[in-house]
Amino acid sequence: MLSIIHDLKFIENFSKKNIQDETVAKAFEQLKGKFDGNLDDYKRLSSYLTHEQKNAIAILRANLELEENETGNIKILDRLTDSIDDILTLSNNTGNQVSETVDVSLVCAEVCDIYRKSYPALNFQFDETETTLIYGRDRWIYRAVSNLVDNAVKYGENKAIDVSVAKKGSIIVKIKDRGKGIEPTVQANIFNHKYRINGLKQDGYGIGLSVVSHVCDLCQGFVYVDSEKGRGSTFYLTFPSL
Repeated sequence: MLSIIHDLKFIENFSKKNIQDETVAKAFEQLKGKFDGNLDDYKRLSSYLTHEQKNAIAILRANLELEENETGNIKILDRLTDSIDDILTLSNNTGNQVSETVDVSLVCAEVCDIYRKSYPALNFQFDETETTLIYGRDRWIYRAVSNLVDNAVKYGENKAIDVSVAKKGSIIVKIKDRGKGIEPTVQANIFNHKYRINGLKQDGYGIGLSVVSHVCDLCQGFVYVDSEKGRGSTFYLTFPSL
């Protein structure tokens, strides 16, 4: 990975001013744009590995040294597995056309069933008569929804969490908690990968929101948040329906 980044940086630092032919210079700029995108992907994956997987492995090692109970170690291994799934999601290229179909309601139901075992105050609602199919991949939608539900559980202050799927032209997934909320000055940046990697994690939402945003890009959708400090947050995922 380091060698790839080195090669991409060489191209990144090479200026079109060094090319005399205008046609060649234009083609070079287009090629450089593609390399710039790949460089950002590799930087993102590298930083994610550093910040998430190494931390999980370090905690697991410490627990094993202390001969902690098996359940605690399993939870940490689950976290490590989740981070690997996030990496696989981030590694997908938004430029590729996806022809697979995903039933968003089924994926959300699966996520809620898992979290409801430890958080009974999690409610899920959808209209069984509506078709909620989109282009994408099950794993992408699962990672996006589970990351948002996981945040709601962590920071929802043990209050009710509502997850719903509706078809209103587009397919809209809504995750609402009634926890501490997000500062207005922070909301504009929480989906920004560079913001997460710079260590500004006071809000506690982690790099998982970058994954959510990336999934929306992959599926030609978007994500936004409505939050008020002290009154909770509502995240919306919107995808083009089939």
